[in-house]
Amino acid sequence: LFNSTQPTVVPYAKTGEVMLRITAKGNNVEECEKIIAPVLDEICTLLGKHVYGIDVDSLEEVVVRSLASRHLRIAAAESCTGGLFVKRLTDIPGASDVLDMSMVTYANDVKVRLGVDPKIITEKGAVSPECARALARGIRKASGADIGVGITGIAGPTGGTEEKPIGLVYIALSTASGDWVKKTINGRGGSERELVRTMATTKALDMVRRLLESGWAL
Repeated sequence: LFNSTQPTVVPYAKTGEVMLRITAKGNNVEECEKIIAPVLDEICTLLGKHVYGIDVDSLEEVVVRSLASRHLRIAAAESCTGGLFVKRLTDIPGASDVLDMSMVTYANDVKVRLGVDPKIITEKGAVSPECARALARGIRKASGADIGVGITGIAGPTGGTEEKPIGLVYIALSTASGDWVKKTINGRGGSERELVRTMATTKALDMVRRLLESGWAL
């Protein structure tokens, strides 16, 4: 497809995602759209659920619109991302219609107050799938939102171990129908703190998008 000349397909790399630009030449917009349509369909078929939108500005825009169209609300408890997930949501006009509340839960005692069992902290650690799940459940129950998001990890540049390296992040979603947890590792174990945080929130947003599109099944 990248070798096509009519239309052309050009990739643009972004942090954690890729944008594909499809361009056609014609006598008018309608003619160009007809040329583009089959190529666009082929790309969407090839990439499937990895495509989050067409002619949209951002993943967070898609998530906010998707929540709003379903009349659902979301809440988040963030550790290593320090509120970046919610910041990205609130960058979108209309976020107040879907965002219920958020907490930055850096300290372990705050995690416990939100509902994380102290045994999880001592036996599994604050950076663990169990802790992420408990954070997601806790913020959902505290807020009454439809979806709870829990994020915990090691953004660096210090704090990593061989078992839990810098860049390790656990992301959990909680709903009344069930919970889902994903493990992600980003960066090269160095001082890429912002990359780790950005990639973690992108993954979290995409998890919410996929959850909404699939009807509560990841």
